[in-house]
Amino acid sequence: MVRLVGMPAGKVVASAFALSGLLAGVAAIVWTAQRGSVDPLMGFFPALKAFIATVLGGLGSLSGAVLGGFVVGVIEVFSQAFLPGGWRLTAT
Repeated sequence: MVRLVGMPAGKVVASAFALSGLLAGVAAIVWTAQRGSVDPLMGFFPALKAFIATVLGGLGSLSGAVLGGFVVGVIEVFSQAFLPGGWRLTAT
């Protein structure tokens, strides 16, 4: 589709890859600043939540993945608010 409008596809792919890497780096800096420490498994639970949200919403649908993220977030917040202490999802 990019080639049909006259844009070089290689540059579009490279810029999208660079932008995603930049955003991931910014997220890592913010996450590390919030935690105050670095360990090998620090990104496991956010990645697991993102994977679950994507699978719930559909792997080929961006809006479905966003909706899946909201569903996972609502479940997590309500479980922390209403479940007893031993049953809460406090993995982060």
